[in-house]
Amino acid sequence: MMKDTRFYALDGLRGIFALTVLLNHAIQSVTGWKNDGPFSGPHLSVAYFFIISGFVLTHSHGKNDGFVKYLLTRFARLWPLTFISVVAMVLTYAILNFSGDGYVPGDYVFNANLIIKNILFIHGATPFKFHLINPPTWTIGIEFWASLFIPLVFVRMDAILRLCSSIALFILLFYVSKTGMEKLDSLLLFGMHNLLFAIASMMLGSSIYSVLERKSDKISNNSKHIEVFMWTSFATCMIGIYAQTSFVNRLDFFFIISFAPILMVDYLSENSFIKKFTRCEIVQFFGYISFPLYLLHFPILITGIAYRGSDNVWLGVLMMCSVSIVVAYLYTAFVDVRMYRYLKGCINALLPDKPPTVEKNKEA
Repeated sequence: MMKDTRFYALDGLRGIFALTVLLNHAIQSVTGWKNDGPFSGPHLSVAYFFIISGFVLTHSHGKNDGFVKYLLTRFARLWPLTFISVVAMVLTYAILNFSGDGYVPGDYVFNANLIIKNILFIHGATPFKFHLINPPTWTIGIEFWASLFIPLVFVRMDAILRLCSSIALFILLFYVSKTGMEKLDSLLLFGMHNLLFAIASMMLGSSIYSVLERKSDKISNNSKHIEVFMWTSFATCMIGIYAQTSFVNRLDFFFIISFAPILMVDYLSENSFIKKFTRCEIVQFFGYISFPLYLLHFPILITGIAYRGSDNVWLGVLMMCSVSIVVAYLYTAFVDVRMYRYLKGCINALLPDKPPTVEKNKEA
């Protein structure tokens, strides 16, 4: 069992994966959105986000915790930034529409009905399809709804049954789809393919957490060459993110399998180099800003900063990435952390934790 109450290495991995999504969008913005260059597999980063969330949320939620409190806490974590990022996109588009710079928005961007749909977590979680104002937000709605299965279903299942169920669901998805994740306008499985993919991913992460809590000492201490194996798994995932183009073939599932062992990184000894790497200051920095970095880089992208004022493609990518990182840090440090802490305090005041029950046959 792990001594720390927080999975710092997984925080760091979140930061790395958020950075790969940023790099993909920055590179695409200066190469014509062909998605045939470096970091062409950001959909794998999204799958890894889902798996990590299933792992971490299973750790933080007990069987006896109230569902309503869990629901409100998840909403407080995911919705405010989703709302802010959509509003930031609309305002940025309005300014660009007036000035004539940057990306030219479609008229749908300013449609009140569409704006409401974009902040309601329904894209991908329902069969209804519509334009996304801030494209990365589609994964947040899916994550919100898929994460509700953790207190309702996952933690009430045996760990091995949960693991087998996630594998069975992935086999179903493998059978019905020619790719791992489907395009956003896909009607496969009544338009719910990506939601089922998120549920399977979270169930996988959840089951691995429960197994590790019981077997981590035996796995980490008795497995030879575990360090080399972990680095190999990590390298395989990064190769997939770098080169596995989205929506092409079923190799996505291979890269998902390759990620599963990395969930054990926080359970390794303090001498582990991969644990030290994922917990080092710079990786932890990107973990700290990962959520805002993931959602707030698109309002910056549409300003055209990646190509404005320079014919050097890589300098344009560097400009966009550096500004996105600065904005993400400022939002995290001065808004996100404080707002989430305040909202959690309100939820705790409204729904205080229940005192632990004492068995009747035990003395007080």
